[in-house]
Amino acid sequence: MDIWRIAPAGGAPERITFQNSRVSHPILIDRSTLLYLAADKDDPALRIYGLDLERRIPHRLSNGVDRYISLAASSDGRRLLATADNPRTSRWRLPLSDRPAEASAAHRIALPNTQGRSPRLARDYLLYVASNGAVDGIWKLANGAATELWTSSSARVVGGPAANPNGDRIAFLIEDQGQRRLVVMNADGTGARAVGDPRDFRGAPAWSPDAESIVTAVNEAGSRVSFAWR
Repeated sequence: MDIWRIAPAGGAPERITFQNSRVSHPILIDRSTLLYLAADKDDPALRIYGLDLERRIPHRLSNGVDRYISLAASSDGRRLLATADNPRTSRWRLPLSDRPAEASAAHRIALPNTQGRSPRLARDYLLYVASNGAVDGIWKLANGAATELWTSSSARVVGGPAANPNGDRIAFLIEDQGQRRLVVMNADGTGARAVGDPRDFRGAPAWSPDAESIVTAVNEAGSRVSFAWR
């Protein structure tokens, strides 16, 4: 979705934004400043954006991990009212069997973070994405202890991490200054390095059974294709 405007008397509508994502609650706080809620391409959470109607360059105004569900302004444009939605997610373990499991068989996995997204199992530990403040990072849960393996003040994690079959290397996607890269590091968080050239990566990477290559989805010319990296 995007925001359009039309004169009260009618006529052709004019496109104002080019978010191409979920957009809601447009508010004009003066004749040239538009505020609205919008989501990023790979993050469904709504954030607050501002747009100068003359320059047409959107700027994300809200920082941190807050998610918003509504936005309003006073008649003079001097005060804003936003409704924040900060859900808490939890992780559970359920044994596999040949029959439906009872609810009592599920056990909650305790984590020190309020959020723990995109969990991935490795040979003897659990990987997940969480925030230790305003920036998401890659976390590892092993023997009941959680450790942050990777974070960056300028880049954000895209999708979920993946450990190779041996459990000694981890692959994940990041976005830094508008460019997406595939990153590989050791299981202890050392040796992080970008693999290949920046591309419009999507989803999450997957290791081959022999741990010698990584397959990722890439958006090219409007269609999804798969690339293998060795």
